[in-house]
Amino acid sequence: MDSWSIEPLNTVATKKPRDTVPNMTTSMAGLSVTQSTTATNEQQLSDLKNFLCGIDGLQLVRHFCGWRIPKAPEFLDEILVASLDYERWDRQKSSKIHAITERGITLLRGKDLAALAGDVDSISDADLGRILDASVTYHMRVRETCHMRNESLAPDAEKNSLFATTRFVTLKECKAILTKCLDSNELGVAFQGKKAPVALIGQSLHEDKKVLLSDNYGWKVDLDRFESVVCTTNKVTDLGPLAGLPTFKGDIGDLLNSFSIDLGMGPSDPKKPNPNWLHNAANDTMFALIPALLLALYPKIYPSNAGGFPLDSSISGKSLNKTIKDCSDKKLAVASPQWGAERLCFYCDSEDDLGPSDHDPEECPVRTTAPPCKLCSTAPGKANQKYRGAGKSHRTHRCTFVNSHKVPAYPKFLQRNLTNPQDLVQLSRAFYERDPTVVDELYLKAVAQGRMGDREVEEWAKLSWMDETDEEGFYESYMENPNKDEHHRVLEQAQLQKNKRKMLKGIDALHTGNLKAAVAGGASKSTAEDVGEEQIDRAH
Repeated sequence: MDSWSIEPLNTVATKKPRDTVPNMTTSMAGLSVTQSTTATNEQQLSDLKNFLCGIDGLQLVRHFCGWRIPKAPEFLDEILVASLDYERWDRQKSSKIHAITERGITLLRGKDLAALAGDVDSISDADLGRILDASVTYHMRVRETCHMRNESLAPDAEKNSLFATTRFVTLKECKAILTKCLDSNELGVAFQGKKAPVALIGQSLHEDKKVLLSDNYGWKVDLDRFESVVCTTNKVTDLGPLAGLPTFKGDIGDLLNSFSIDLGMGPSDPKKPNPNWLHNAANDTMFALIPALLLALYPKIYPSNAGGFPLDSSISGKSLNKTIKDCSDKKLAVASPQWGAERLCFYCDSEDDLGPSDHDPEECPVRTTAPPCKLCSTAPGKANQKYRGAGKSHRTHRCTFVNSHKVPAYPKFLQRNLTNPQDLVQLSRAFYERDPTVVDELYLKAVAQGRMGDREVEEWAKLSWMDETDEEGFYESYMENPNKDEHHRVLEQAQLQKNKRKMLKGIDALHTGNLKAAVAGGASKSTAEDVGEEQIDRAH
């Protein structure tokens, strides 16, 4: 069985410039697929997707474990099983803003599973170990949000990846890696210009899809539109009843517990030890794949326990926990991928792969001496008092509390028209920092394509900070803004459209002798200056 990876695993990791797309073509020589002269790759993927419509996730995995699906296309043997997971900041779970902090990916080729489990009558602990070793796992922490650590459900889980060396990557890099893993000619069948079919599996993949599809923090990735994705198992727990365990009900933790796999924690008591560091994105991908394999191989591992979970889940006298630990040790001994950085301090933004200046954030020399967050430390009012006290805990450019601050009022039409929540975060920061340039940019974005009417003009005019008496001095700084002319031009155009409608109504009123309506339309009380020639001309 040939070894493979997205990046060469026999080289020392090297840092790359930020926001570069990782090159994944250099280590694919071990992957191949049977050439087809009668069907295009697109047609193969489409046909396979249609064929798998009536096939459940358990049948699919068992196809490679010796129980072949009748009349299955040859192309099915090239499938790549991809277990996906993410972690997001737990303080924002109920928010529309999803700050994804980690991304985990585990890949297992169907052909590798078939080579190890397809032609045997039983599975030993060594066989299971080799199957787990054949998978490839990646753990990525997003540079822009890595400081948003979860301190309640699973503290420090993000720092304890058991199956892959953690790499800090930009959000752009993370998206590129995910896309290349699932929907790229550079994976699986790269050297023949084809894409490998992909079967997705996860703990709650339907939720994963929703979060990725949102445009929050710049994601907006639609997994269902990937041409190579031919089938999806949203919840690995759904495979339990399909494997002949109809009494099973519960979540992934219950399923792992049923196989006596150590967890040591649960949602009801997060302070318990967490020996397998669940809620680490990479670990969770493995802890979705492992039970899927155990359920698929159940008749070969636990033949005497049909219809129920084994009282003793050990295989050949070796516990599953020991098999998983051995897999972890082997994977962590492999050199890390070449993308991003292995270490990153989010206090001083230094990065170094085990170099002289390398340090953990908790040991950062400037952690206690760096200037406090000016967004929190200057947040006005009693409602923001707790945030002013938290200002010393982080740097301004990594402030996560700003989304919760009581912010100054701004026109409602900005919130209606700025559909990306990150734009509103920027707007809040701009108000705190009294940055008219950013306000202008977002304002112009909001009123693009003529979306500003009477109501919007009135909302804008009501703002206190547009008044020269503004105590915060925003107006003065605004007047020094080099973009103010463009800003005023847009506002003037909107006001002109409003005035034009009023003036035309006033002219009509004059023609009918309705002076009251004419004055309301802009005419003076003097008959000689009914509307004013200049205004009438301008209205026309």
